[in-house]
Amino acid sequence: MEMTTDGNVTWLPLRPEAEVHSSAATTARAVFEVTTLLAFFGLSVVGNILVCIVIHRSRRLQSTTNYFVVSLAAADLLLSVVVMPFALTQELSEIGLAVQFWPPASTCKFIRFCQQLVPASTSFVFVAISVDRFYAVVHRVRASMLQS
Repeated sequence: MEMTTDGNVTWLPLRPEAEVHSSAATTARAVFEVTTLLAFFGLSVVGNILVCIVIHRSRRLQSTTNYFVVSLAAADLLLSVVVMPFALTQELSEIGLAVQFWPPASTCKFIRFCQQLVPASTSFVFVAISVDRFYAVVHRVRASMLQS
């Protein structure tokens, strides 16, 4: 990463093939990667919002386990909104498109922090779901008393 004088951030290519833009294979690969990132972004945002809405509206689905699912959907939604746009911006920059990185340079450290924190939060939700399911299976009577 390189900072410019106006406070914007310029991404430097990480891969050696990003420096050679004349190859049709490199261009096709870049188009495929950008299209895939955009598809994952759209599907992730729509799918996770739908999960949250369905569990919120259905009284029958409001249980401890499904609240963990909502928590996981929220963590994945945060991943889609916080991490994916910056990955897409970096990918576009690596293939040679002039992309202005919109946040100021002072937020660089915060963005990197979020890029590490958000996937970790997803892992912590999986751990919480595992512990909940463990108690539900091993200690059935005590788990049903804890839920009520």
